[in-house]
Amino acid sequence: GSATSNLTLTGGTNQSLVPEACTPLGLFTMKKSGGTVSWAGGVNIYEGVYFDPTNTGTLNFQQQPITLKSTATHTAYISRLYGTLNAVGASKITVERYIPTGVDHGKSWQLLSVPLNTTQTINQAWQDTATSANHNRYPGYGTMITGATNDPSFTLGFDAYTPLGSTMKSFVAGPTGSWQDIANTKSTSIKSQKGWMVLVRGDRSVITHNGAAVPTVLRATGTPYFGSAGNQAQAMSIPANSFEAIGNPYACTIYFDSLTLNSAVDRTFYVWDPLLSGSSGLGAYQTISQSAGWVPVPGGTSNYPTGIPVTTIQSGQAVLMHATGSMGTVVFSEADKVLTSNNVYRQPVSSGSTLQAQLFTASGRLADGNMVAFHNSNSNDYDGRDAVKATNTGENFGIAAHSKIISVLSRTPVTDRDTIHYQLWNIPRGNHLLKFTPRNFEGRESAWLVDRFTGNETEVSRSRETEYAFEVTSAVSSYHPNRFYLIFRKPASISYDVPETTITIAPNPVTGRRLAVVFSNLPAGQYQVSLMQAGGAVVMRKVTISSGGIDRLNYDLPAAMVPGVYRLVVQGRLWNGDARVVVN
Repeated sequence: GSATSNLTLTGGTNQSLVPEACTPLGLFTMKKSGGTVSWAGGVNIYEGVYFDPTNTGTLNFQQQPITLKSTATHTAYISRLYGTLNAVGASKITVERYIPTGVDHGKSWQLLSVPLNTTQTINQAWQDTATSANHNRYPGYGTMITGATNDPSFTLGFDAYTPLGSTMKSFVAGPTGSWQDIANTKSTSIKSQKGWMVLVRGDRSVITHNGAAVPTVLRATGTPYFGSAGNQAQAMSIPANSFEAIGNPYACTIYFDSLTLNSAVDRTFYVWDPLLSGSSGLGAYQTISQSAGWVPVPGGTSNYPTGIPVTTIQSGQAVLMHATGSMGTVVFSEADKVLTSNNVYRQPVSSGSTLQAQLFTASGRLADGNMVAFHNSNSNDYDGRDAVKATNTGENFGIAAHSKIISVLSRTPVTDRDTIHYQLWNIPRGNHLLKFTPRNFEGRESAWLVDRFTGNETEVSRSRETEYAFEVTSAVSSYHPNRFYLIFRKPASISYDVPETTITIAPNPVTGRRLAVVFSNLPAGQYQVSLMQAGGAVVMRKVTISSGGIDRLNYDLPAAMVPGVYRLVVQGRLWNGDARVVVN
């Protein structure tokens, strides 16, 4: 076997496999019409355990040491279950999670889950059964865990004393939520439906704050959650108007938008991104909300690129969720699993306008951000489409609305004098940068960023990025949370009653197979452009985005079009119109 070899079992008879110890295997596939597969040796699986939808056989690992490996490029999985998995036989499954410290990022906090029903303690799992402080029993594995209690004899299992707090914490649900230090590693179970926040410096050879970070693998052993009877992942509850940490219970990537959520759970989840470093360099939250089309906010990292929708939670990853109004419930099922260990799942972004605002440090690092999503279906009252901000340990950049701090604000399209009130805090002294990125803005109102500290007013473009540099000094008003707001104003020179919008077709009659159209003063936004025959039949339909000025567009006419008189119809939320087209 090898890390890329595949083994597929078919037929309806019993089969017994006797591999050599720690044999490497890429993909193991169950595709049997019946019978039981029994393992009589351990294997290291690099791709995954796949149950074909046609499988009706039984898999029994017979308590052999089976390891789902994790590398820089892939984490092995157990797919959606078809057929039967013997729970007793699967009680020695080790699930790994590779952490690229020293490769993709330096030392950082990680929000991790343990997708196993296990009796292991923290010491047995992520400290790899260390018997003394900083004992590096298995190089390349585990990590150093410190405590807020002085533990010179390693009685509690802490590798060092850090009076400001432990480097491993559990989440306490609440309106803002908080992280609580663990009391010890030797008696605290690694099993937790909430997951853990842990500072990873590297493997257990990295024992100082300034030691060079190196990659490591965190691992635990137990029985995976699977099926729907006795071994299934337990449902989770979220207190009303509170955040809660939710760990992915499966050794497999899952879709967030396929989870069974009651109406109280916001359609938003919050991931901890170690690459969103800010000035602290230890990571920050990305907000992923349905109202923003599942686009990460603030985005901007290779884990969560700007503008790329994300709906997956990885194996070994925990997230934050929020419930509004009443207690929320989250139910997991086998159908939630998806066969990928990548971060992102691409799908169309929801229609509407968005304005993303990002905060950068003086060194150019992205620290935090927020987004406003404008759409007619949104409400200007607070509801589950608004994503309450999860607070970072470093810089924070949110929106003050509905007596809360919001990271994704959903509302109707802007009108004259509408205002977005930004909130900044934990901003160190020095130079910083705000970047505003609009998408598909409609309307004619101009947007102005107002700096209360300097008195500056800067116009924010509705069609391209706008940057604003600012400085935080010793003056209190320079770091006041409400230093910035954005106001929308109707330009005095534009009349809403008589829009000066024209459609020009040149040449007209049209010769050849190219239709050239110029839209002048079309309100910015998305439009459907249709070319119709005299009887109303549509021969061509396109979607275009107007910048709000002069748009010159060329359309290729269908090859089967016959000469005649046609009607070009333009339809949008803010303007409708048509023009006569003659085709020779």
